[in-house]
Amino acid sequence: WVWVAATAVVVAIAAALIAWWRIPPAVPVVESVTQLTDDGEPKEGRIESDGARIYFNEGQARSWIIAQVSVNGGPSVQVNTRLVNPQLVALAPDGSQLLALVGGLDLLTSPMWSIPLPAGEPRRVGSVEGEAADFFPDGRIVFTDTKELFVTDKDGSNTQKLFSNGKGAWNPAVSPDGRRITFTTMTADLLALAEIAADGTEFRSLVQGTCCDRWSPDGNYVVYGTRQAGGSDIWALPVRTGFFHRSRQPVRLTKGPLSYTEPTSSRDGKQIFAIGTKRRGELVRFDMKSHQFVPFLSGISATDPTFSQDGQWVAYTSYPDHTIWRSRSDGSERVQLTYPPMEAAYPSISPDGTKIAFSTFTAETD
Repeated sequence: WVWVAATAVVVAIAAALIAWWRIPPAVPVVESVTQLTDDGEPKEGRIESDGARIYFNEGQARSWIIAQVSVNGGPSVQVNTRLVNPQLVALAPDGSQLLALVGGLDLLTSPMWSIPLPAGEPRRVGSVEGEAADFFPDGRIVFTDTKELFVTDKDGSNTQKLFSNGKGAWNPAVSPDGRRITFTTMTADLLALAEIAADGTEFRSLVQGTCCDRWSPDGNYVVYGTRQAGGSDIWALPVRTGFFHRSRQPVRLTKGPLSYTEPTSSRDGKQIFAIGTKRRGELVRFDMKSHQFVPFLSGISATDPTFSQDGQWVAYTSYPDHTIWRSRSDGSERVQLTYPPMEAAYPSISPDGTKIAFSTFTAETD
């Protein structure tokens, strides 16, 4: 009877494990999207949150400021600092300070500064210069200079190299427990999300075609952006593995209509903050009589117009979905020639007007 009972227990456990393994694991989903700012200012770069406020860069190129808004939305307020054109890169785990690179978003590397919160005099972080950075839970800083990955003490001293593969390293993010670091690099000539241990060992490539990743507070997921035809969407990658943590495929969280970049999790892990963008353009021509630009083809959102030799036909690239169209020069007989996921640009009509040549590119190689 003992053997019968033991066999029954083993069979029951095996059946339970098989059933558990076959049931699809729960995946995160986006239930709603809420707009938090409405100030009309361009926003770019990293987003940080201390649970009550969201910090971000906004303004015009070479005149960026660091601003903040409530996690519930409302008016944006500038973070007062004497630094000129600061680029926000990280927030201390205890919310006591921001890290910023002074010089602007258009520079490869810039001097790193610490900005005390809610107020205080900024100070230089040693002689550190970088492209992006993040904090360890103990206050140390990991940063990249576009080529290699480094770690330094909170005051910028004792800087050590963690990783270099000769292909570049960008946008580091430290796991909540401080044991792992994810970052963007190149593998097989494609952008890829990679991971290493905090001591620089155990390198592994996670997923290709990604950018700007951040960890969920529980360390189970990395959220990141990946560019698709016409925009960018947010994905979540399960990263905790083991017998009771089954390996899963990336989960797509958004699918337009906005283009979402720089996703970051809220402190409770129930929300994701991101920059949402709807890009538009206007096709114009220069009027020689009025000496002004006026709408062409009703001012459609397009680029790269090219004409047939007889001037009767025009081909152009629709923006931001990067598809090729052709029509008569007055806009009639409009026909779409290419479709997503192909991204196309720079059309050119052949001399006999029967063919159109164009260039294509992908999210991994553009």
